[in-house]
Amino acid sequence: MATFIVQTKTHYTQDVKEQYFELARNAFEIFKKQPGFVSAKPFISEDDTHTMTIIEWQTKADHEACMASPDFTEFNATWEKLMHSGAIKFELNCYNHFQ
Repeated sequence: MATFIVQTKTHYTQDVKEQYFELARNAFEIFKKQPGFVSAKPFISEDDTHTMTIIEWQTKADHEACMASPDFTEFNATWEKLMHSGAIKFELNCYNHFQ
């Protein structure tokens, strides 16, 4: 089965670490409820400065629908505020599975 992979990397300052982790846990709960969600695997760096997460979707459209869902409205507002303040830096890369 072909899948669509989203890889994120988030750097955070220590003063927002707990807030960021709570947001991440909330995001995982939202992902689990979305059509086409396959899995999410979060990793924390050894120096505790950033995370990397691999999120697997059945299709790119499933990922895009999740990001546009009303479930993410409040999440996105808080996320944007943290990004604009410089407390977190976020990278997102997308991949298509190939065989």
